[in-house]
Amino acid sequence: MALTIALLAPSLGWAGDITGQVTDEDGAPVFGALVQVVGQGRKTHTDDQGRYRLEGLSRGPATLRFSSEGYDAQTAKIDVPAEGEATADAKLRFSKTYKANEVDVTGQKTMDTSPQTSAHTFTREEIESNAGALEDITKAIQQLPGIVSNTDYSSDMYVRGSEDYENLIVLDHQLLANPYHFGVGLSIIDTDLVKNFTFYAAGFPAQYPFATGSVLDVTYKDGNRDHVDGLAEVSLLSAKAQVTGPATSKASWIVAARRSYYEYAFSLLHWNSLPVPVFSDILVRGMYEPNPYNRFVVIAIRSEDGVKANLQANPTGFDTGTAEYDQVTQVFGLDYTLTPVKWFLARSTASYQTFNFSGNVNSGANNFFGHAVVDGMYVNQEGQFDLGRNLFKFGGVYGRVVLNLNAQFPFSQFVPGAQFASPSKYYTVDFSDNKPKDLYGFYVQHEAEIIPKRLRTNIGVRFDHYTAAESGWVVSPRAAVSTDLTDSTVLKFAWGVYYLPPYNSLISSEKLGNPKIRSEKSTHYVTGIEQGLGSDMMLRIEGYYKEFDDLIFQTVSGSSLSFLNATNFVLNGEIPKIDNRNSGFGKAEGVEVFFQKKLSGWWDGWLAYSLSEVRYNDGLGLYGWYSPTQDQRHTLSLVANFRPLANWVFSTTFRLATGRPDTAVEGWTEMYPRTFLRYWQANNGGINDTRFPLYHRLDVRAEYTWHSTDRFKLTSFAEIYNVYDQRNLWGYYYKDTGGLNVPQRVAIYQLPFLPYVGIKAIFL
Repeated sequence: MALTIALLAPSLGWAGDITGQVTDEDGAPVFGALVQVVGQGRKTHTDDQGRYRLEGLSRGPATLRFSSEGYDAQTAKIDVPAEGEATADAKLRFSKTYKANEVDVTGQKTMDTSPQTSAHTFTREEIESNAGALEDITKAIQQLPGIVSNTDYSSDMYVRGSEDYENLIVLDHQLLANPYHFGVGLSIIDTDLVKNFTFYAAGFPAQYPFATGSVLDVTYKDGNRDHVDGLAEVSLLSAKAQVTGPATSKASWIVAARRSYYEYAFSLLHWNSLPVPVFSDILVRGMYEPNPYNRFVVIAIRSEDGVKANLQANPTGFDTGTAEYDQVTQVFGLDYTLTPVKWFLARSTASYQTFNFSGNVNSGANNFFGHAVVDGMYVNQEGQFDLGRNLFKFGGVYGRVVLNLNAQFPFSQFVPGAQFASPSKYYTVDFSDNKPKDLYGFYVQHEAEIIPKRLRTNIGVRFDHYTAAESGWVVSPRAAVSTDLTDSTVLKFAWGVYYLPPYNSLISSEKLGNPKIRSEKSTHYVTGIEQGLGSDMMLRIEGYYKEFDDLIFQTVSGSSLSFLNATNFVLNGEIPKIDNRNSGFGKAEGVEVFFQKKLSGWWDGWLAYSLSEVRYNDGLGLYGWYSPTQDQRHTLSLVANFRPLANWVFSTTFRLATGRPDTAVEGWTEMYPRTFLRYWQANNGGINDTRFPLYHRLDVRAEYTWHSTDRFKLTSFAEIYNVYDQRNLWGYYYKDTGGLNVPQRVAIYQLPFLPYVGIKAIFL
């Protein structure tokens, strides 16, 4: 493709380059400033000297736009020469002088010299047009190394062998308890509001509590403090709107909303048998900065989704009936930052979150329902002393969670990462609980530059206590070191101990669980080397080993059988005996290769490859060692964004992964023959002993800017998900034949060929 573009360049009028430097009012270089060619879709970021280069531009007049967080945007007119290069420098005016801790992750950064391992930092521009991400940040990062996603229908991530519930998502310093829309594979995070984010796959520092798998730390942008701007977007899948503006010269606001239209898109494609969830989000965010020393941010989010399904048309254990659910998530947060002097920062965060879920299944005589309300609040206090080559951080957190659950629902034995061939032994449970669970924690952390530009360390420790766990106070030491082998090569090591309290109130309840359950433990060992390749490329190779201890496994027993259908039973009349134990252990190990081309020139993207193995052991002698569903030995992702023509952006994503483990049905046994209770019992093979076929998928996307000025841009896009309509297997279910013959296996496939288009208007 590069050769084709080179041959076409003369006829397209490509000739000149633009170079320059971006500085602030004091003449200091502005690192990571965004430089855009208005109307041509070409952009880049400045390096640590504030310099930039844009190559192969159409000759003639052009408008450049320079912007960076904390500065007022500037534009400049320039003529691109027929040959050679032109120079355009910019001096940005401060719009605020406060320096928050998160600013240091913004911008063009080809090589990370900090001690932190397994960290990926992106700006919004680098992921906003990724094909196949459905414009969702959590779907976009699933193409990074070490991440397994078991289904197209979910944004859940399994990172380096950990379970999906072991991840922590932080939004504007708010610890999000439920950041996903159920059943649609998207999160409540609005990608158009993202300023930057960092994803930690392992070895993350002590400041992050209650996570053993990974951390996604997202920072939203502030509203425009100069004038009102915004955007409106409509596609076949959803519609969204966003408006920002100044409240005063020292304050700004943002209002954003979106609503899905999946039901209409699926109807156009005649997929009427699929249950289609509907979701909506609304966000209000305000920022107030009365002076350079104080900054306030308030945020409120309301997210809702639900679905109604006809059970006859879907793979369930019920023959007839309907099912429906509705859930509402609300987040209210306040963040206050104080920087009285340049070497000290204090941050106070308070958050209240509520989750309300209702659902029911109506299937003849078997009616199940559930209603849950979860209220959570926490306060977090952090501080830091920046003493040049030594940075000291400390903080404490207190939280409380209250669950009110009234339900009658099928309850089956839970085995982490296991996929069973068919459901068996379901229990009906009546449960209610409103006992508060408290959590406490604090940490200290020291980041130091031991030898200037050569050797750095990050050493910290957490102390945490969760009242629903018998562990008492747990201690989590963590350490990382980096050393520069050359000016462009960095060697890193990291080690850490991480604890996660019981993720489900049922597990630690006195009635159904084990009030003496302990927190699950994970130990990370990471080593890696990072190589800078020129001004905008980087190669990273990492090896890791993770130990899992005190994993929670469960055994369930009960009696009082009653007939339900051919492959399921429901036990009524007594609460089953449930035994939760910290008996499990496991390991994950692997090697990852990550090559990245940052946003500059006419293309950017990355290639990620992972070779890994994950093994769990229940420690009870029931299953022994087995491969959980996240044990995908080989994964390969290729993400590329091209800007070869003025006004056009082309994106493509390809993913390849070896099949997920599965438990096969090896045969059937006829039970109670020649009676009205006759049914077929599945004879399962070893747990997760077989594997699904290879998973692979290609997605493409094209954007075209129809009209662009300094204040307005109109862009249309078209995307195709699963271009060649690969039938990737999701799983199997077994259809009842009325007991006359063995149940029939029916395959369930993931998302098929899915085209959609949309148009976006941006007001600058």
